[in-house]
Parts: sequence; C-alpha cells; structure tokens
Amino acid sequence: MTYRFPDGTDDQYLTLEVPDSSGGINTRFQAEEIENNQMTVAYNLDISTPGKKKKRLGNLTVLNDLGATPILGLIYQKAPSVDSRMAFIFGKRMYKHTDPLNTSGFWTDIDSTDHFTNNLTTTVSILAGDKLFFSNGTDNVFSYDGTSITDEGATSTDPPKGKCLAYFKNRLWVANTTALPDAVYYSNALATQTFDTSVQIFRVATGDSTGVTNMIPFTDSSLVIFKERSVHELLVSGDTAAYWNLRPVDSSHGCVAPDCAKYYNGKIFFLSHDGVRVLPLQANAASYLIKTEIDDINWTYIDRAKMVIFDDKLFLAVPTGDTAYPNKVYVLDLITNGWVVYTGWNVGCWGVYISGNEEVLMYGDANDGKVYKCFTSTQFNDGASTAINYQEETKSFEFERPFHYKVGGELEVDIASSTGNTVTVSAAIDGGSYTTLGTCTATDKFRLDGLGKFKRIKFRFVSNAAATEQLIFNGFRCTTFMEEYQSEV
Repeated sequence: MTYRFPDGTDDQYLTLEVPDSSGGINTRFQAEEIENNQMTVAYNLDISTPGKKKKRLGNLTVLNDLGATPILGLIYQKAPSVDSRMAFIFGKRMYKHTDPLNTSGFWTDIDSTDHFTNNLTTTVSILAGDKLFFSNGTDNVFSYDGTSITDEGATSTDPPKGKCLAYFKNRLWVANTTALPDAVYYSNALATQTFDTSVQIFRVATGDSTGVTNMIPFTDSSLVIFKERSVHELLVSGDTAAYWNLRPVDSSHGCVAPDCAKYYNGKIFFLSHDGVRVLPLQANAASYLIKTEIDDINWTYIDRAKMVIFDDKLFLAVPTGDTAYPNKVYVLDLITNGWVVYTGWNVGCWGVYISGNEEVLMYGDANDGKVYKCFTSTQFNDGASTAINYQEETKSFEFERPFHYKVGGELEVDIASSTGNTVTVSAAIDGGSYTTLGTCTATDKFRLDGLGKFKRIKFRFVSNAAATEQLIFNGFRCTTFMEEYQSEV
C-alpha cells in the first residue's frame, strides 16, 4: 500500500492504494495497527497469488448420498493388481469406488457386512504398504487389500484396537488403546498384520493422564509422537528396539486431536491448545495472528477436528461456536503465510485422490453421508447452486494522520472478473457500523461524502450470491481530504 500527500493546494488530499492482501487475517492487533496487506475478516478468499484475491472455487458432491450420518476415514488406495480407489467407513460398513470423482453412480458396499460400531468419530485410517487399515479404538482393526476385507482379530498377535495409526520403517504402529492410552505398539517389519503385543510395546510419558494422539514420521530414522500436552521423538536405528531411543521434545505443547499433525517440507504442523504450532518449535504459534478464530473453536469437540496439507496450503477443519462437528476450515497459505477462513464446508475427514498426475482434494461430510471433490475449475458455487460467501474486511486506515479528521473523497474498487458476481461495498468510520456505499459487477467508484468526517475508515466487500464465474479482485484505491482548515500540528 502506498500513501500520497500532495502539498501546496488549498484542499490537501490523501490517497492510499491496496493492491495486495496476501498477509491474510490479523485479529491479534488493533485494526489500525495491522500490516497493510492484512485483513480483519477474510471468508472464502484465495490469496495464493499476491496482487489477486479470488473467491475460492466450490465443491461438488460425487456419487450418491448414503444417508444422514458422517463419512469416516476417507482414504486413497493403490494396491498391486487393483485399480486406485477411495475408501471409507459409513455407518457399520466399508465403501469404495474406483471412479470417485464421478458425479453420478453409487458407492460400493464392499461386502455388505456390518463390521463397525455405528458412527464412531474416533475412526482413523492409514495406507500401510499396499493395505488399508481402519481402527476406531472399540472394534477389531480391519484391513482392506483392494479385493477383500480382513478382520484382524483381537489376540496378542493382532493389531491392537487403537485410536492412532502410523506407517514407519515398514511397520504398522498403533497407539492409544482404551486400556493403555499412552502405549505404542509396533508390528513386525514387512508384516503389518503381525504383532507381539506383550513385547513390541513401549509407553510414552506414563503418568501424565493423556493418550497418544498422533505419530508422524519426521526423518528416515525418527518418529515424532504427540500427546495432548507433550511431544516426543523416537529415534530408530538398528533392527531391534534395544537400539531405539525415546526422548522428549516439548513438555508444554502437544497435539489435541487425532489426525491434526501433518508433515510439510521439513516441518510438522500440529493443533495445540493455543492454536496451530510448528515443529521445530517456534516462539509463537503459526496461528498467532488469527486470535478471534482460535477463540471461536468449540474445544469440547476438538477431537473431531481434521487437518490436511494440500497444494502448499494447510486446511484445518474445526467445530466452532456451539457446533459439535467441524463447520469452519482455517486455511494457511504456506507460501504467503496468510490465513483465511472457509465457511460452508462441514468436514468430517479429508482425503486426497490421485488421478493420473493430478491430485484432487476431497472430504467426507461431518454431518451427512456425502463425499465432495474440492476446487473444480468450473465450480463457482458449493454444490450445484449454493452461494459461496466472499467477505473481506480491511484494516482501519488512518492515512498516516491518526489525529486528523478526513472528509469526502472516493473509493475505487478494481475488479478483474465479476460479470457473474455482485459485490456489495461498505465502509465503517471510527469503529462504527458499516454503511453500504453501493454495489458493482465490475471496476467502479464510490463516493465517501455521505459518511461525514472521520479519523479512521475501513471497508467491507461482500459477494454472497450464486455465481457464474470466479470473482477476481485486484485491490482498491481510496482518496480523501483533510478537513478544511485542519492544522498539521
């Protein structure tokens, strides 16, 4: 953003230009103190291209709606001699499809048999080698090789009934059973279905009354293990546990929810009690600037939160307000480090499908039996016609004259593409309510004369009707005037 202060005229005007909002949301500081490229509200924005804000693309339901309970454990599988597919648990059964991006057709009930307790949100899944494993902490672990489902049993040589799974060093790792929530079990090498639970086990920080929540391979020889309020690292060298070493990494912060720790480019991002944090440790949380959003999380149901990293972005689905299931998605652009919020998506589980050379983000509904594909290039609404609410609220601008009154002028909104979108433009002065300045469907100008004099001004841009193309917003320019006869002292 640039300011201009012409001198030598009777009416001194002030001009600001804001071509970039890639800094994302900042509600940690006062609205007039945040950075020039930051916003106080950013709903359903794509800020991945500095200088161009876009309304996010929509989702689209694939295949059939299975009913009124959540999709659980959505996961991609590519196994030998079978086609790639997506699989998940719905109700008491396992479903799959080899063409999961198709908008018509039906999910396949793999063996028409009830294997699982209905609607257990503790369900987790993992691809270990060429087999999928599903576990929920209550029922026996089940595996799926792309052809048949196997009940892994409940003996001392079978996978334990854990709520946390990992695949590391050609072994399946299982943690957080009801009996021993702080225990980690591991299979034989190259035999993910074979355990010795009496021997192949270790405990993590026994005595702190919390269970293991996540296990993330960090390097070729280290497995990072998260508990609710601590982080540990298992260093694995040699073929037997006698050569392994478990050491604490952080005794203040842990991960509060299963499936909410993810590796990206030499770092692990994880959801802690104070927001999203990063390993190796940093002084502030990665979500430090989105204080208002973190404060809105419904921590009673935080164990249902879900995280995924896709296309250089972190997507964290969380329950907010009084909602018991994830109803908002906090999105961190890992290139620009800016946060935005997605509304309208109830994410019960994430999945990434690989179609040829393309990866497609998908999610299972947290409150309904639907699976969605995300960000279709021609999808400008959610579903067939549900409007996406683009809402941007700027910082509070003082034009570098915080104690001087300004009056009048105009706001120019630069819209590159909005034929299919109506944008409502509003302004608020000195902390007051918003006043609508008008609407537009292309680049336009709006007078500020009706607002009266002000010291600070902020703007709101909203587009929340069904659209026929993607809204692309290049920024805005505002010109106003110093109040007549105002001293510069």
